[in-house]
Amino acid sequence: MESNEKNFSGRIFAPWYDTDLACYIFLIFLSLTFLFGIAGIFAAIIRYNNSVYLRIPVMLTTASIYTILSVLIRLITRKKINSKLKSSYSN
Repeated sequence: MESNEKNFSGRIFAPWYDTDLACYIFLIFLSLTFLFGIAGIFAAIIRYNNSVYLRIPVMLTTASIYTILSVLIRLITRKKINSKLKSSYSN
């Protein structure tokens, strides 16, 4: 699906699941997932001295960090593009 469709003013249309509000809610859930993964890492270190139990919390934490960065880059890029188009449209 093409998410870079533009309307007559030149602003980029985003699908409902890629709106700013949905991205902010997604970031909140991802930060909770990150904290859950960190808690899992500490629990595995404290309770077990074996690295087998660290695999899933580390993967969960890594995936949440990667996705948080991806969503933040998407939001920043969209904000820059829309502000640039808005300034050029008003001139």
